[in-house]
Amino acid sequence: MPTGPEQSAAARRATRARMPWFLALLVLVAVVLVTLLIWRPMQAAANADARTAFEARAQEVSAAIASRIATYELVLHSAQAQVVLNRDLDQAHWQSFVQMLALERYHGLNGLGYAAQVPGAQLPDFVAEARLRSEPQFALIPAGARDQYVPITWFSALNTASAASALGVDLYADPVCRAALQTARDRGRPVLTGPLQNATADTGPAQVLLFLPVYRGGREPTSVEDKRAALSGFVMASLRVDQMMDGILGDGPLGVNFALFDASDDATPLFSDTQLVPGDTASRSIAFTIERQLPVAGRRWSVRYSASKNDIEAMATARARTVLQGGIVTALLLAAIAWLLATTRVRANILGEARATAYRESEQRLRTITDSVPGLVSHLDRDGRFVFVNRAHFDWYGVKAEAFIGNTFIDVFGDEAPRDPAVDELVARGHAGERGSVRSWIPQAGRWVQVSVVPDGAGGVYMLLVDVSALKDAEDALFDESDRERTALRAIADAVIVIDVVGQIRSLNPAAAAMTGWSAADAMGRPIDEVFTVVVPHTGERVAGPVQQALGHSVAANLADDAVLLRRDGASVPISGSVAAIHDAKGNVSGAVLVFRDVSAARELAMRMAHLAQHDALTNLPNRVLLEDRLRQAIALAERNARMSAVLFVDLDRFKAVNDSLGHQAGDQLLCQVAERLCAGVRRSDTVCRLGGDEFVVLLPETGSVRDVAQVAGKLLHALQQPITLAGQEVRVSGSIGISVYPDDGTVPHELLKNADAAMYHAKHAGRNQYAFFTPEIDQHEHARLQVETRLHDAIDSGQLRLHFQPQVDAATRRLIGLEALVRWQRSEAELIYPCDFLPIAETSDLIMRVDAWVMTAACQQIRRWLDQGIAVVPVSVNVSVVTFTGERLVDMAGEALLAAGIPPELLQIEITESQLLRNTDRTQQVLLGLKRLGIGVAIDDFGSGYSSLSYLYLFAVDVLKLDRSLVTDIANDPRQAVIVHAITTMARSLGYRVIAEGVEREVDAQALHANGCDELQGFLFSRPLPEAACRELMRGA
Repeated sequence: MPTGPEQSAAARRATRARMPWFLALLVLVAVVLVTLLIWRPMQAAANADARTAFEARAQEVSAAIASRIATYELVLHSAQAQVVLNRDLDQAHWQSFVQMLALERYHGLNGLGYAAQVPGAQLPDFVAEARLRSEPQFALIPAGARDQYVPITWFSALNTASAASALGVDLYADPVCRAALQTARDRGRPVLTGPLQNATADTGPAQVLLFLPVYRGGREPTSVEDKRAALSGFVMASLRVDQMMDGILGDGPLGVNFALFDASDDATPLFSDTQLVPGDTASRSIAFTIERQLPVAGRRWSVRYSASKNDIEAMATARARTVLQGGIVTALLLAAIAWLLATTRVRANILGEARATAYRESEQRLRTITDSVPGLVSHLDRDGRFVFVNRAHFDWYGVKAEAFIGNTFIDVFGDEAPRDPAVDELVARGHAGERGSVRSWIPQAGRWVQVSVVPDGAGGVYMLLVDVSALKDAEDALFDESDRERTALRAIADAVIVIDVVGQIRSLNPAAAAMTGWSAADAMGRPIDEVFTVVVPHTGERVAGPVQQALGHSVAANLADDAVLLRRDGASVPISGSVAAIHDAKGNVSGAVLVFRDVSAARELAMRMAHLAQHDALTNLPNRVLLEDRLRQAIALAERNARMSAVLFVDLDRFKAVNDSLGHQAGDQLLCQVAERLCAGVRRSDTVCRLGGDEFVVLLPETGSVRDVAQVAGKLLHALQQPITLAGQEVRVSGSIGISVYPDDGTVPHELLKNADAAMYHAKHAGRNQYAFFTPEIDQHEHARLQVETRLHDAIDSGQLRLHFQPQVDAATRRLIGLEALVRWQRSEAELIYPCDFLPIAETSDLIMRVDAWVMTAACQQIRRWLDQGIAVVPVSVNVSVVTFTGERLVDMAGEALLAAGIPPELLQIEITESQLLRNTDRTQQVLLGLKRLGIGVAIDDFGSGYSSLSYLYLFAVDVLKLDRSLVTDIANDPRQAVIVHAITTMARSLGYRVIAEGVEREVDAQALHANGCDELQGFLFSRPLPEAACRELMRGA
């Protein structure tokens, strides 16, 4: 048994043994106490940091959602402008417009459409028009009778199938949509719907619709009543909330739970994502929740963030473990406490820096989002000062962001900077708590922008400016193109009808309305075959139009050449035109355009031209073209039946005299009456043709004998001799007829006509007013005449013509006082042809004018040479034919000859016959006055041979009277001739005329002429016509 001292020592040893444990326990308790003291403020700080980060994230997402909704509203405003400006919109144009917007750029925006407001009474008409302009299968969904409808009229989406199924859906039938539509209508602003029916189902994501009202006239009325009255429909956007949030939140674990709720349903989220939290979220409890109220497009959304309790505890435990480990390894409690306090201070600094970093990262994320927005994003406080601007401000204005912060718009750009009152009003309404949008021109940036304003809830506003210059240009171009198309269709004279793919009329221009008799209002929507009816010209039977061919085969087609349009009033109009298919953007046939025109005048003109091509315009008789055709037929018929046919070539005698004296109008009347008489003198089966001028041809097919032909010719001559009244005067004409017979005188049309023409000339030369049958001798004579005419052409061109000059002498002194130039044809050295052998042939063609021009020019040139040789030249007389005298060129011809030769005009004298004066007195006076103005003398040749010379003599400005040979020959032996000559010379002296006698061959006649007052003499008694050399010597001797 231990003793007392031993027990005391054992107790002391036990106490000493327990002391280390006690100290250890004391240290342990101290460390735990200190750790607890440090852990609690650290846990509170961690919770505060987490809440701050969550609040920043919520603010960031709220701003992004508001910005995204504002972008959707901008798209709606563009669609609203498209509906207001473009009156010709249809489903195809709408799809083109939406494709241009590129919806894939806007996350969550899956479709864009337009829904018209339709009263119940107008539904049938609306559905009919929608089937024309949107979809042939357009139908109302759901069906049923209601007072008001708002069916989707045009819709385009990323998913083509969903776009087609949306057409016709009545938005007004859905309570959720109806409430949003009514709110948008009354406010005139974009309004979001609540979640639609499929949005609350488990099978699909949330979907909402965004509506913007469209008012007639494009301007928003002020009062609610006016807005309801002016409403025409709504532009709408289909939004997928999940896709929108995916574009905002991005990918990757964020350590939070996120949910988006509509104010109307706080239990079912529009969007919820718990998979953003890493790990098993099902076993975690919620530490705290942050909720933000977000006003968007007439509704209020809630943004909720929730943090996991396990995450918060894990963070605090990690920090406590760090402190505990520090206490264990600390040798001394005070060192551990000092170390923990130091560590706590350092960690506090780290937490502060982490908090600041979180703020900076949040701000950077917000700036990244705003900088990626295609436009200006800014935040203005209640005083209009910039709180925040994105980087695009520098790109647009060239002004750094620091210049904006804390300043107003006027502070940045000055008081004189141009401003849009509409934008100022929009910002003022934003400060008052209203959201809105307006399009404006920003001169500082040189852009068209869509300005959207959203209140920030604190008196300030968020502003979004998006560049819509390209959209504005596209809208202007689309409007200009549509306006040009409408103007062009109204302006063109052709009729244009546009048909859809089912053959119903979509539009027609005024020309089409006038031609068909259908107004645009009556024709719209009707089948094309009802409005555009083509019939057979003579029977009136309807024929199938080419429209179906163009629609079915996608090819252009022309109307028949003889197409006739049956108008609405039953009248018929000849038309021509074509139809072509219209293709949409995918190349499918979407309709056709029919273009046609009234060709009544053209067809009548074509028939008239065809008639004129074969008939004479004056007499309406067949011309040479038709004559040759009928002559070929007559030859074929005569050959087949072994009969004869005859061709009668008729030429009027002295027609030119009538035409020149009474005028061309009287000549035309004469030709028409001759045509009537010729037609009356033959059978209906015969052909009377006018070849031109006064030449006619009568074709007698299948005649019995030559005697029958002669009887017809005699009958025609007798008819032509009957008097005709022209210009109040009775005129008598006659004709010369040449006859050729098939087959004796030719077997082809050309040969028969040529031989009949030759026979006609033979009849005319034989005395006129008779007919002659063609014979080989006539052919030989005509051939000889043609040879002379051809050679005379060559003679003029090759210089074979010569001038001879016959002297004119004074009757008293026999002194040379003048010369008459006479033309000769020097064919060779030994052959000289006189005028009587070639001038008559020249007078039957245009050669006579060339001969006259050559004689006048040659005479003037010869006078010039004589003057240059120093010879005292006497006046030279030149004869002109009736063709030249009655033409338009005599005065000019004489003036040009004088000017070219440079001789005095008094050395040239023109001789014309008495008969030429009487053809056309007015024309004669004009020509004579023209010659007198040039200073050229005029002599009347063959005076005394006419029957009315004395009565007309005082009318004409002449200088010399040349007595006809009939008054000169044998005057010495015939007292009556002497009396006539004496009377003429006495009258001539009274009028101031000189008198010259030509053809004087005897001295006794020369003395008798002088005794009876004749001043000058010319004839073989004094000299024959002399060549130039002999005449020159004669003048030198004189």
